[in-house]
Amino acid sequence: MDYTHKDLSTSISASAKRKFRSNVVVCLINNKNEVLLVHGIDKPNIWHLPQGGIETGESVIEAAGRELKEELGVHGFEIVKLVPEFFVYSWPEHVIEKGRAEGRKPFVGQKQDLVIARLISEQIIFKTDNREVFKFKWVSIDTLPVEMHSSRQDLALKLKEILDGLF
Repeated sequence: MDYTHKDLSTSISASAKRKFRSNVVVCLINNKNEVLLVHGIDKPNIWHLPQGGIETGESVIEAAGRELKEELGVHGFEIVKLVPEFFVYSWPEHVIEKGRAEGRKPFVGQKQDLVIARLISEQIIFKTDNREVFKFKWVSIDTLPVEMHSSRQDLALKLKEILDGLF
């Protein structure tokens, strides 16, 4: 497994110096109650939800909208639910060290807020950003844990539980 899920309370209390990158993960739902998964350029064979960093001064909702627009060309959606601090995980040590060597901020993982959104119009033509996303697919809520990569299983199971309560 590439990433390790950490319980939020233990992750943050484990070390005050540990800093998690603020991130938004977007669960986009269509009119058939299917979930959009993307296939990223940087991680071949890993299907995951659209996601990205939250920029300074940007709200979680603004970041979700920016990510959907940048990665997929999606503009028309409505927010169904916002789940703050939905998922927190630490990166493996080699990823942290690589980031330090490249002069990036000293993050040790990500703290992800979840935005569940529904497409307003099914007439949207997706325009994938070939720098980040090169494929996408719609999957049923029931098959979400199977469709997502094994490194994302904790997230997928937690999300399925929330979606089962909503749809």
